[in-house]
Amino acid sequence: MRGVHVAVKVVGRSLCLIQIYGPNTSALYPEFMKKVSDSLRGVKTSDSTILLGDFNAHVGNDAAMWKGVIGRRGNANVNHN
Repeated sequence: MRGVHVAVKVVGRSLCLIQIYGPNTSALYPEFMKKVSDSLRGVKTSDSTILLGDFNAHVGNDAAMWKGVIGRRGNANVNHN
């Protein structure tokens, strides 16, 4: 579980970019989410924040229910991520 926290000055404000990559093992997920929360708490409320990365979510393939969001050829499994 690695993350990068970078702040960039943008017209008198800071733009905070937080990039993450989630674990594949569900046992490690609670610790991972704690680190994500800690990173977000470390950002000043006056900053703009962009959180991006891979949470290793499995979203299923129910394209009818999620029309325009997911395709029908994805992994059928859904996990809590």
